[in-house]
This record gives sequence, structure tokens and C-alpha cells, in this order.
Amino acid sequence: FNVTAPASNWTANITNVPTTNNRVSNTAIIITQGATPYIPNVIQIAGVTQTIKWIDGNPPTGYANQTDVITLSMLRVGDNWTVLGSYINYG
Repeated sequence: FNVTAPASNWTANITNVPTTNNRVSNTAIIITQGATPYIPNVIQIAGVTQTIKWIDGNPPTGYANQTDVITLSMLRVGDNWTVLGSYINYG
């Protein structure tokens, strides 16, 4: 994903992710923030909302007028998803 100056928080629906068990898929969401930062506050895989385990236990909030990158690792085990999220800011 590449998002430029989002106007509000949004749902990122990630589609076409292989559903083979014991596999990991990764994606990055690159956000060029405007004066007010916004993030995807809901992550879905093929329309199903997933819980994200953030690297520090807290979801990001974003930084105004900077570039934020959210990386998601989506692990499929036993027909269930585990989503690990990390966040970094490029000022």
C-alpha cells in the first residue's frame, strides 16, 4: 500500500493472501502524512478483521508531515491468522 495524505483513519483490507497453513505473507503500508496523521485503525484479511500484535504492545498514532511505515507479517496456522505489526517513522 502507498497512501498519500489520508483524510481519516481507515480500514486496510488485504486481499489475495495465500491461505496455505504454515506460511507467512508480509506487506508494508507506506503513509505520507499530512498536517494531521492518520493510520489504518482496522486491518482485514479478505474482509475479516484481524487482531494485530504490535511490536511494543501499542498501536501507532503517526507523525504529522512525515512518512510512516507499518509492516505486517501474517502467519497462517491451523486455518487461523496471527498478525504481527511493526511501525517506523521516517522524519
